Amino acid sequence: MTKKYYADSDSINSLRLIIFIGFIVCVGGLYALFLWLHNNYPEYFRIDITTVPEVIIIASIVLLTIIYVVIAGIILPKWFDTARYAVSFEEICAETGVIIRSNRHMMMSAVQYITSLRFLSFNAVMIHASGGRMIIPFLSDTDTADFIVKAENLLINRGGL
Repeated sequence: MTKKYYADSDSINSLRLIIFIGFIVCVGGLYALFLWLHNNYPEYFRIDITTVPEVIIIASIVLLTIIYVVIAGIILPKWFDTARYAVSFEEICAETGVIIRSNRHMMMSAVQYITSLRFLSFNAVMIHASGGRMIIPFLSDTDTADFIVKAENLLINRGGL
């Protein structure tokens, strides 16, 4: 019997908050640079035309805004919608990706041990096997616990762990 899991919506909101804070810090830093340049070189910025440093700073802010909107508004939600994980008696499957889809399969017979990582609202399960490792990120607390119990039961039933 295969049990399916999906990425948790609380994780996407936390990631959006972290990305937003990073965006604000970067834009604030660029604006502080803009003010510093105006205060330290007033004779250069006294000209009525837009100067090269101003154009570079404005272009950087516009570029950061576009990158923020694309990542936080398009790519991240689409990735969370497509992330699917499954555990069965034979294998563990992970399907992720937005533009390039990735399907990873790990045979349960290869699994040696499982590690759970929890940080704030970010949970991940690391499955260690002979010859590789699979990371299942952004599960909810209940899905993380259920995933580990399911995988441990399957390992115990096959005679491992």
